[in-house]
Amino acid sequence: MGGGFTKTRMITCTGQQVTNQLNQVFRNPGTPQYQAAQAHNTFGAIQNVQGNWKDLIIAYLRAGVDVGNEFPAWVAYLEQLGAGATGTQGPLNIYLIAQARNTALTANPPQGMDTNTHGGGGPVHTAPGTAGGQPAMIDSPCPP
Repeated sequence: MGGGFTKTRMITCTGQQVTNQLNQVFRNPGTPQYQAAQAHNTFGAIQNVQGNWKDLIIAYLRAGVDVGNEFPAWVAYLEQLGAGATGTQGPLNIYLIAQARNTALTANPPQGMDTNTHGGGGPVHTAPGTAGGQPAMIDSPCPP
């Protein structure tokens, strides 16, 4: 009899380097990081299709997001978050994140974005910013 193993990934939301970096780049319009993200914004081109998590990673890299040594875990998280066939919740999660980023970056005036996580799994939640300065919100699920 042969033996084998299944490759699994442990993904948790205990590390804050990714969230902190996203907030550093996207929270405050007018900062050099935000302006660089605006200048290299490709979030609006991301479609609601299978595998779109790869496009989101590329858009983040182009926007100047650097999460350091958490990059492999972040890639694994976005792959898991975006898992599924075209038209299912996974690709929709990625699409919602991308569109929220694009909307805030292209707003006039530009809007800041606050990135959070919530426990228990479920879908991504987004909310637009307000004219009064309330930042847009992206709230992504932690694995259940």
